[in-house]
Amino acid sequence: IEQGIHVYMSQVTVKYLKPAFFGDTLGIVTNVRRITKVILEWDHLIYRCGTQEQLTRVTCRAACVNSAGAVIALPDEIRDVFRKVKRAWTPPSQP
Repeated sequence: IEQGIHVYMSQVTVKYLKPAFFGDTLGIVTNVRRITKVILEWDHLIYRCGTQEQLTRVTCRAACVNSAGAVIALPDEIRDVFRKVKRAWTPPSQP
């Protein structure tokens, strides 16, 4: 924001696959799907610990805009952080 750059969510999709129950221990894994010049996409996978059953998938898409509201290229610092996360991601192990 100090540089006049804002990150806006352009799309969020939530897919509920199975219910969670009181007392369940849940895990959340973030997986960066795509990085382009102007768009970031990632998933949040919510699963039941111990069984690794996937309960929910949240898919997010974001873009940067300037103070006037125009879409701009992602700053290198933001792209670099998402690239590091993408390289480091490993799926949760299966039981």
